[in-house]
Amino acid sequence: MRKPHTEPSYDADLERIRALIGSMSRLVAWMLDNGLKSLADRDPAAAAQVAARDPAVNALEVEIDERCLKLLARWQPVASDLRFIGATLKLVTDLERVGDHCANICDRVAEIDTGPPAPVAALIQAVPALLRDAFAAWQAEDVWLATQVIDRGGRIDTLVRDVLKDGLERSRHDAAHIAASLSWHEVTGYLHRICAHATNIAELVIFLVRGQDVRHHGRLPEAEGRP
Repeated sequence: MRKPHTEPSYDADLERIRALIGSMSRLVAWMLDNGLKSLADRDPAAAAQVAARDPAVNALEVEIDERCLKLLARWQPVASDLRFIGATLKLVTDLERVGDHCANICDRVAEIDTGPPAPVAALIQAVPALLRDAFAAWQAEDVWLATQVIDRGGRIDTLVRDVLKDGLERSRHDAAHIAASLSWHEVTGYLHRICAHATNIAELVIFLVRGQDVRHHGRLPEAEGRP
């Protein structure tokens, strides 16, 4: 439980930012769920309605950024509050990009007239669940759930490779599958990027709670001369 600060308006500023993050997260999750539903239903009109919400995501990103910068200037937060603001400035970039990818998926709806291959269908199930858990980890500041998201995100890479192999095999045996395979390949790319953003959010949770930066863990060279 967070302890209240001595200045109530400081707490009010922080809570407003948290509320806006919640609104942005819910909107992005709605776009993904309904964008994929429009894809399953092959409903371009519904897809257009989903894509039309992307400017609202952009507006929330700008508002949250502005509120974070004003809070930094006015209150000069330290410790966990400073980590929260720093993480939030990164979080909203990930959320905005997820909104873009959802809109891109919607743009593909009119081009696709076949059901998804089995590996794509598995990806369509896995990615929204991953994103929801990343949001839940952020909301609850749950490091355990965040680490689970990171682990599952790595496994989704295998699904993506399966999609590519399946598309190549289908196209090799039947040229009629080439156009459909290319369209599903594009959808796969957007879902893979959404998975990456969900993983980024989970990494931010660990930074927020522990002050530990786990990005690129084990993949960065040690700096020369580091004590």
